[in-house]
Amino acid sequence: MPTPAQFGSRLIHYLKTSVYGGWADAVNRFSRKPVTGGTPVVVSLTTHGIRIARVHRTIESIARGHLKPQRLLLWLAKRESGRPLPRALQRLQQRGLEIHYADDAGPHTKYFPYVCSEPTHRLPLATADDDMWYPAFWLARLWDAHQRQPGHVHCYRARRVRVDAARLAPYETWPFMDDDGPAPTVFATGVSGVIYPPALLDRLRDQGPAFQQCCPKADDIWLHVSALRHGFVARQLGHAVVEFSTMPATQSVGLQNQNVGMSLNDVQAFATYAPADLARMRTP
Repeated sequence: MPTPAQFGSRLIHYLKTSVYGGWADAVNRFSRKPVTGGTPVVVSLTTHGIRIARVHRTIESIARGHLKPQRLLLWLAKRESGRPLPRALQRLQQRGLEIHYADDAGPHTKYFPYVCSEPTHRLPLATADDDMWYPAFWLARLWDAHQRQPGHVHCYRARRVRVDAARLAPYETWPFMDDDGPAPTVFATGVSGVIYPPALLDRLRDQGPAFQQCCPKADDIWLHVSALRHGFVARQLGHAVVEFSTMPATQSVGLQNQNVGMSLNDVQAFATYAPADLARMRTP
């Protein structure tokens, strides 16, 4: 049973996100403003199942940002291609949203079809989750960080990978970051948003779908180990992690319920990180 304080916090969150959702529904219905702009960055996300009917709310939150991306992409599984799109997504298409269909790669669908679509990447990629409400500064701060340090991965929320002796510590013991220094052990978590440099996108494309053999449901793990192996480090935008609001009625199908709640992150991490990767993280 939640405590009165927890119940009150959850109620406030529900009411706040319900207001956000109502605002996004109204904007979606009546706005004609483009969802894209002149900022040379690509924003990509994926969705599935019941979330398809509500993902327009997250997209509207991105589109109201201080900066708008050059391209805004939504990826759906190929099995959805024969079904009519919700009217909300059709309206967003008219305002510049690109909707593409790809092989279902689970959470990797947010980035993998895009990285495979470009022979040479020239723009950074910012990834978003389909159940979040992003504030107006979201893309602007990611873009600013990329401009200042274009060779790094930048994120709002990260953990510090713990390597005990010769093995990984359990995922839940990896502490959340409390500084903004770049390092091989900085593990970006995609939920709040991450921006990746073009050179890393090329490496992700060249590796192909190898993640299917080790971490098919843990895109954060694959993105971190790929950066690690190719000499890219991540940094958090500030000293404290940033958590944005989640949309109501979406969490029942969230990957976090499986990966964290059922310890599947540990299974996939142990299958992904090789001894050489652990050595890279132990090196000062």
